[in-house]
Amino acid sequence: MSGDTKDGGPAFAHGDPTNGGDPGMSKREVYALGALVGLLGRGANLHGPETLANCCFEMADAMLKARQSNG
Repeated sequence: MSGDTKDGGPAFAHGDPTNGGDPGMSKREVYALGALVGLLGRGANLHGPETLANCCFEMADAMLKARQSNG
């Protein structure tokens, strides 16, 4: 993942952020959102919203790590 940061880099950038463009969401945020939608769609609660959010970001981190390992 050349040029990517710890958060996977931008996912939906609109123009150059250094020149007023919007960097959009990071890949980490997009992956966490996907995990959240999937878990909520299955009725997951996981003992509260903070725990659910932490779980989603842990899943996103695992996806980023797998992405790095698999090129």
